[in-house]
Amino acid sequence: MRTKIISIPAQAEQATAAEMIKKYNLQALPVTDKKGVMIGIITMDDILKLLEERIALRIQNFAALKNGLLFSSNTLRSVSQTLPWLIGLTLTGFLMTEIMAPFLTSLQHIAMLTIFIPVILGMSGNSGIQSLSVVIRKMTMNPLNTKDRWQLLGKEAGVGLLTGIVCGLVALLLGRW
Repeated sequence: MRTKIISIPAQAEQATAAEMIKKYNLQALPVTDKKGVMIGIITMDDILKLLEERIALRIQNFAALKNGLLFSSNTLRSVSQTLPWLIGLTLTGFLMTEIMAPFLTSLQHIAMLTIFIPVILGMSGNSGIQSLSVVIRKMTMNPLNTKDRWQLLGKEAGVGLLTGIVCGLVALLLGRW
């Protein structure tokens, strides 16, 4: 008979319960009062529901959605929450045209270069979505402090730079072919 039962006090944090269930590979964790008397249990299902709620909340916070976009949200609320992001993307698009403006004369003389514009735009969108997915996944798995956020940003910038160089070299080789 086991005399030392793994349990958690009723006043403990939810995260502590989740850590204990993971650490000891439990399906259920007894909850005890101050005297050590069992007053309930926390099941693996309870923890999974909690994690699901926290992940959804973190994703909403990351995307600057105060209460999330729900199917029941009215149109104006949905627009007010997504519009700032879309305006930011529109401004970024205009910034991209300003960056490309000095190269317009080259594009006019070498029409072949215009073929690469959709490739560049597609790659930028795809790499952005991949980076965003990686960052959201890491943020939902573990809360990040300010230092960790900057490290993650630096790492993703490095990944973007290196993959950009490699993809640029591949595009150069394919363009010459």
